[in-house]
Parts: sequence; C-alpha cells; structure tokens
Amino acid sequence: MSLFKLQLPLSSLTTAQVPRRVLSFTGSMMMASVMVVASGMVNAGSFMEDLIDPDDGWLDGGKFLLEYPYAVLPVPIIITEPAVGEGLGVAAAHFHDAPKDAPVDGLDSRGRAMPRSISAVALGATNNDTKFIGGGHFGHYKQDSIRYEGVVGYADVFMDFYGSIDEPNEEGFSFNSEALILSQVLAFRLGESDWFVGGAYRLISTDSRFDLHDGDPGIDPETLDSNNAAVAAIIRYDSLDNQYAPKTGIVSDLQLARFDEAVGGDFNYNQYTWLNQVHLPLADDWVLGLRLDGDMASGDVPFYAVPYIELKGIPALRYQGKKVVTTEARLNWQLHPRWQLAAFVGAGRVSDDMDGLNEATSRVSRGVGFRYLGVKKLGMNMGLDFAKGPEDEVIYISFGTRW
Repeated sequence: MSLFKLQLPLSSLTTAQVPRRVLSFTGSMMMASVMVVASGMVNAGSFMEDLIDPDDGWLDGGKFLLEYPYAVLPVPIIITEPAVGEGLGVAAAHFHDAPKDAPVDGLDSRGRAMPRSISAVALGATNNDTKFIGGGHFGHYKQDSIRYEGVVGYADVFMDFYGSIDEPNEEGFSFNSEALILSQVLAFRLGESDWFVGGAYRLISTDSRFDLHDGDPGIDPETLDSNNAAVAAIIRYDSLDNQYAPKTGIVSDLQLARFDEAVGGDFNYNQYTWLNQVHLPLADDWVLGLRLDGDMASGDVPFYAVPYIELKGIPALRYQGKKVVTTEARLNWQLHPRWQLAAFVGAGRVSDDMDGLNEATSRVSRGVGFRYLGVKKLGMNMGLDFAKGPEDEVIYISFGTRW
C-alpha cells in the first residue's frame, strides 16, 4: 500500500495533543509549475524569469513567495490513504512580508535566518465520505522574539481504531468522527537567549460513531460525543541556525498540559510531551540529525487522544498507549548546493505503563529521500521521502520541514 503525505512549514512551535499530522496535508505537490499570483494576471515571461535564480540558474521560488505582495503557493492534493479512501483537495500557503524592523540581511541578532510568518488553508474529500477543511496563522514577531500559532479546522473522518497497545485488535474497529479543532500557542523569547516560555489552549470537540458489526470496541460511550480541552505550559530551547533546514543546533520542546472540565472539556488528565532534535555537522557536506521524543498521559484519556507512535511509515493512531518513546536518526548528504540525499531509521515503543516500555516491541521504520533547495533566501527545501514501516510503505512530499 502507498500513502502520500504533504508536509508544509506551518510552525516552529509544536502542537502536542492536537495531532501534528492534522497540520500535514495528504497529497502530492506540483512544485513551481502551480505557483500563481492571487492578485491577478501577470506577464508570463517575466513571471518565469522570476522563478530562476540569476546567481546559479536553478529554479527558485524566493522572489515569487517573498516579493510578490499577494503570492500564494497552491498545492493540489491527491489522497491515497487506505484508511480513508481516495480523493482530492487543495492547500495554499502565503508568506507574509518581512516586518519593518527586520534587518536588511534577514538575519537576527544571533546571526540566524529569521523565519517569515505564514498563513495557510486546506480542504479536501475522499470517496469514503471523509472530508476536511482548516487553516492557520504561524507568526514570528519582533525579530523572532515572539512566536504565535493559531489553528482551526473541521474534519469528518472514517477510519479504524486498533485499541490500546496492551489490548490491541489487529483488524481494527471502523468508526466515523466529526471533529472541530482549535489550537492557540504563544511563546516569548527570554532576553537574547535561546530559551522561550509560553502557554497554549487547545480544544477538540468530537462526535464519533462506531460500526458495531465489527464487534464491541470497548469504548466508554461518554467519549463518543465530547469536548477535550487543555491549557498547557511551554518551555522551549531553540538554537537552530535555520528553522526550515538546520545544519547545526538543538531544539527541545517541553509541554505540560492539563485537560480539565474547568477549561471547557469533559475529561480530567495530564499529558507531558517532550520533543527533542539535535543537528550535527559531521563534515562540510554531511549533517546528522538525531531525534528523541517522549509522550506520556495519565488519567481519564479519551480513545482518540491517547498518544501514539509518530514515525514516517507508521500510520497515525496505529500504535497507541499512554506511554510512548520514539527515537530516530537521519543522515543528509549535500551532493550539490541545491540537492541533498537522505537516509533515516527510527523506532518507537508504546505501553500503558512505564514498566511495560522495557518489554514493549520496537516498531521500526526506515527510508530514503531527497531535498531540493527551492527558496535559497530562507534556506527552505522541498523534496520527497520513501518510508517503510511495519505494515505500510509511504511516500511523503515535503515543503520547508526541518526533519
């Protein structure tokens, strides 16, 4: 089976508990050939010239995305996810102008490339009646001393639930879930340091129904039509030299979330998410990326919010449990100023208790891919990864993602 995913550079903040794949649009991207100007018609010859970097003659979307006042990147979506059927959709991303106080060279006080604020929307549907629509704004303000992420979306999804890792069902239980999603994240840099502190509010309102012909999934009926809301504290360390394609630096994001009836939910539990990446230059043309993530929940967690292994090649929600640990290594080779090749391998373990992690089976994924430097001014890559997990083979098309 093949699964296509499209990942966009939506944020440098994480969105724990609003699944990060909610911000990854299923599909395929037709790169620069589908770039258009939303404000109207442009001279075709001049437009094509603007897509060529005069320094090296290679295709580059920097002038289009960063200098055209209302430029958007439309992304046709071809959905081939076996869990939800086949379908089509479209996504669009707009890169906002640099703020007036931004340095001319585009570097902050630490000499690092300043990321642009981005607004994005997406919608789509499949032949099993799954549909989604959503959008968000991902802002960097005051020379990246303030970071904001706001997301709102609606999804009507038909898929399978496989139970917890300690009580699995390999065949899965079919269910339909309508969900409204809201996420707000705000973080502030501490002085001139690499540390950020902030907070978040998240709300997921769901109305779910199971096909009882598949058997009893053992789900608490109160979780089927419910709200799940949280406030979270965020502590983040970020020394990456570039938010989109780092060659050196560390990013460590700790989020302590409290889901509670007092903030609009129907459940009371805690979740602790710690995401870590290290990027190490091994030589002039080689970069090693290492990742170690932990996701722990305790208390009355609804079935759709139980943590799960997040690795390329492993479907979302496939391996769920209240304790999840994931590790991954990625090696990038810069064979040309515009081109990179990559190889990666990762493994995740999941259990419903800490002691069970030691005995849990490691779910392994591996793959290869390539990157093309499509926006040189921002150091932003676009490319493709082929990943093989325990059950699936997946192709991911990416634009501006760091991993």
